[in-house]
Amino acid sequence: MPKPHILKQSEVNRDFLLGHKMKIVKRTLVMTALAVPIAIGSPANGFDKMDLQKLQLTKACERCNLSGANLREAEVSEAILAYANLIDAELGGVNLSFAKLSHIDLRGADLWGANLMGRISETAT
Repeated sequence: MPKPHILKQSEVNRDFLLGHKMKIVKRTLVMTALAVPIAIGSPANGFDKMDLQKLQLTKACERCNLSGANLREAEVSEAILAYANLIDAELGGVNLSFAKLSHIDLRGADLWGANLMGRISETAT
């Protein structure tokens, strides 16, 4: 029968430290994987600057992400904003008269003083 190998204290410490370092590496990788979408930006994180420019230049921005965007006092009458995400957008005093606003999400948006004359969609939330 072979003699069992008895681990020396230095081998135990090395194995423990190696296992501990691997746990730290795994945690770091998981945290990085979770943080990257936040750093890059996502629909829940805020508006897309390209979408805002598109709206300002063309008054047409279907399926745009404008969540949290500041559109105070903006002149976007007759704009096409179907299916746009306007969650938490600053829309105080904005002119949205006769704009196409079907299926837009306005949860938390500030609409104080906004001009919504003309088309009002029953599917806005």
